Amino acid sequence: AYTQTSWWQTMEDSAPFRENNYQPEMFVLFPMSKYHKNFDALIFGINHQSNGQSGKLSRSWNRIYTRFVFHKDKIIFNARLWYRIPERKKRYPNDTKGDDNPDILDYLGYGDLRIGYPYKDNLLTSKIRYNPWTNKGAIEIGYSAPLKNNIFLYCQYFYGYGESLIDYNRKVNKIGIGFEYSR
Repeated sequence: AYTQTSWWQTMEDSAPFRENNYQPEMFVLFPMSKYHKNFDALIFGINHQSNGQSGKLSRSWNRIYTRFVFHKDKIIFNARLWYRIPERKKRYPNDTKGDDNPDILDYLGYGDLRIGYPYKDNLLTSKIRYNPWTNKGAIEIGYSAPLKNNIFLYCQYFYGYGESLIDYNRKVNKIGIGFEYSR
């Protein structure tokens, strides 16, 4: 799978993209509904996330994860736990082979919980992350509605840490509007 998220700064004169986050991953999905009617899938995967920057703006990490997907009535639950694949420490500030963000787990924790509620053709979602050892986390609430040919209008509210890699260690409070090409 591949996910790319881009943040466009519309408040500045030249309106550049503030950041792009790239997230390729490989996973294996095991359908589980034949074992339990509410347990939809068990997923094991490996994920790389980076912003494609260099030097002091470079951010990246690799993780392996397990995801549990289940439902109750119309509500969909998606719980994911991850383990960060360790990287060696930087030997000097611009070391391209060293860890760009050694404290990322302090802010993003060790997993997330996503909840989705479909209503007609619309989808209301939430994502929650929390690290009890550092008391840091995030909440994201999203709403998507179909526009045309598998293109969806997406509105989002985000509060906390880790919305983008460049700001993973800064608390942000944002409202965003964008497009999804797939739910």
